[in-house]
Amino acid sequence: MDQTLAHMRIAMTLVCAALSAVSFSIANAAPKYGPKVQPLSAGTNAKYFRNNDAPDYWALSPYYLPQETPRGCSAGNLAMLLNTVRGAKSLQSDEELITYKSFVENYTDPAYKAAVSGATRTPGENFSNKNMTRLFAEAAKKLKKGIAPTQVEFFQVDQNNVEKSRAAFLKALRENEKSADDFIFFSFVQGQVTGDPEGGAHVATVAAYDEKPGLVLVLDPDRQWYEPYWVSANDLFESIRDPKSDSRKEAGWIYFKK
Repeated sequence: MDQTLAHMRIAMTLVCAALSAVSFSIANAAPKYGPKVQPLSAGTNAKYFRNNDAPDYWALSPYYLPQETPRGCSAGNLAMLLNTVRGAKSLQSDEELITYKSFVENYTDPAYKAAVSGATRTPGENFSNKNMTRLFAEAAKKLKKGIAPTQVEFFQVDQNNVEKSRAAFLKALRENEKSADDFIFFSFVQGQVTGDPEGGAHVATVAAYDEKPGLVLVLDPDRQWYEPYWVSANDLFESIRDPKSDSRKEAGWIYFKK
């Protein structure tokens, strides 16, 4: 009897310890989004959709894809953008949409495939802004004739004249908002925006720009953790211009026009 009671006390002690650990974890858990971010579902900027056409958002959102590997953020973005370039109206009944997997398999090169899958320990230049620009331009050429973008260009931040680059980025956002004929995607330091200390270099796409409050709607392919979110254009620019956002330390954004 005494032995049974002793075992029960030990069991209860272990249960209490486990519950205490869970309670401590919950009590110390950080909010999902840091103070710089407004998740789309919060509806804090819902008036944007009432007052604006939101051409990029409606063009991109049907094809919004998650990354399927820890290194797959660029692949998720580029697959989404290729689908957007083609658009539903140009497709025939026997044509498939471009998935994350089919993009990696059919629209990239062996070095990029190995980097995305994690087969190479150091991805090197495969995820650099310049390589993504090249990769997207080459992938777009494989689409039907006449559908490929007429312009794909990388705009590098001038670290010696940051304010000039900031003004260029804001101008690009304003122009991009006018139609669904052009788009902006970019590398940034994710944690500087979301507040996640583990959020490093990452790739996402501009879905909308609400100029009056200065907010950018970001389509982040990290769908395991995030929904689309609004962030101030200046905070986003700061996370883009950080040299750590690019594997070659060449920070900037990529613009393409249909």
